[in-house]
Amino acid sequence: MPVIAAQANTIQNTALIGARPVPAQTATAQSAEEKKAARAASLARTDVYVHGASQVAETAVLSLFNSYQDTRGAVAHNQAGTLAAGDFFKVGGSVKRSAIQRAVTSTAKNGWDLYRGKVTLAQAGGRVVGDVSTAAVAGAAGGLASNLAVYGLTKAGAGSVPVMIGGMVASFAVNQVSRRALNHLGVTDAIANTTTQALQALGASKN
Repeated sequence: MPVIAAQANTIQNTALIGARPVPAQTATAQSAEEKKAARAASLARTDVYVHGASQVAETAVLSLFNSYQDTRGAVAHNQAGTLAAGDFFKVGGSVKRSAIQRAVTSTAKNGWDLYRGKVTLAQAGGRVVGDVSTAAVAGAAGGLASNLAVYGLTKAGAGSVPVMIGGMVASFAVNQVSRRALNHLGVTDAIANTTTQALQALGASKN
């Protein structure tokens, strides 16, 4: 019986006739490909998250915050009796706030694209400048709209709550429309392309 058992073990451990063993290198290559595919999928998901988060921050969260700040400032001036015609165009705070916020979100988004190799350093810089320029103009338009809305509603005898809501709605709506109009007209892309070319020329001159 021991002899038969030994023979059976020998047969089980013997490679089948005609079978080709899988090389160790092939298994290693497959493992490397799987890891590469998993990493690519992970980066793709991160792309969606970064761009999506940036879009939400720019078009919703920060725009609402800015419209609130614009309206609060307009209401304060109006209650103090200092909101005159010239004050409608004093939107420096709105411009500065919008530009700083867009610089942060655009740098994060384009910095990620730069890391991913989707854009060059010059292209990333150009896009940031284009985004910030657009945000500054849209911020100015939103601030002006808020001032006008607060002034008009107050003169019409509206209460504090309707005035606040009206000012925020006007600021938010005009900001969004202005930004989309500038993008649609190609102004943002034109600024971005011009800046990119300037940065590329600067880099070439240094080399």
